[in-house]
Amino acid sequence: MSNDPFLDKIIRSVKNDSGHAFAMARDSEGKLHYLAAETEELIEKYCEGSLLREELAIEEWASWVTPAVVAKDFKWVGESRNPYSISKPIYKYDSEGNFVGYREFKDKF
Repeated sequence: MSNDPFLDKIIRSVKNDSGHAFAMARDSEGKLHYLAAETEELIEKYCEGSLLREELAIEEWASWVTPAVVAKDFKWVGESRNPYSISKPIYKYDSEGNFVGYREFKDKF
């Protein structure tokens, strides 16, 4: 974590039981970003900015989020695959249950 035991205690208290970290960060225009990752360090690294992305300021670490809220509103910035992504049924089967092919998803709008 950090070298400050008081700060470590605060970070541990807001960490979700799932083992993932969640934060709310604000950009220079005032827009709020909801971020999720495996650790706090990955969120902090993402917020530092780069040539292609501006810097974000972490306003709050969150522990109140449910998996449904993370899947809908949060951006996964972790290094592994997003465990909160919602899968789509991509296979087509005929009436007998035999594999026919893959579905093509078209946007509604």
